[in-house]
Amino acid sequence: MQSCPAAGVPMSNIWSEVANPIGRITMYINCCAAPTVTATANTPVCPGQTLQFTGTATPAGTYTYNWTGPNGFTSNTLSPSIPNITSAAAGTYTLNVGTPACGNVVSTVAVVAFGVLNAYAT
Repeated sequence: MQSCPAAGVPMSNIWSEVANPIGRITMYINCCAAPTVTATANTPVCPGQTLQFTGTATPAGTYTYNWTGPNGFTSNTLSPSIPNITSAAAGTYTLNVGTPACGNVVSTVAVVAFGVLNAYAT
């Protein structure tokens, strides 16, 4: 079988696998190589720090990005941040990368956010 052509380009000379070939046909296919998606964060973090996410989608392409996470967090940028976090930022964050022809690819990252440490004199 032929390799994938550019989107919308016909593939030709595809034959049936039965004993009698059905003849020459032209077939349009939608080849798509979904990207490899990775979500990372600068975890663990302490209260007051900035939680920085880094998303990667390889190979580079025209993708849409959608992060979701605890405490109602959403973002549509590849590498968002949350300034001045609290312990409520702890949990699993999901990066959903949408591709024009291949659907969605998902990656998650678990964030550890320490609570406030209280010092007591004795």
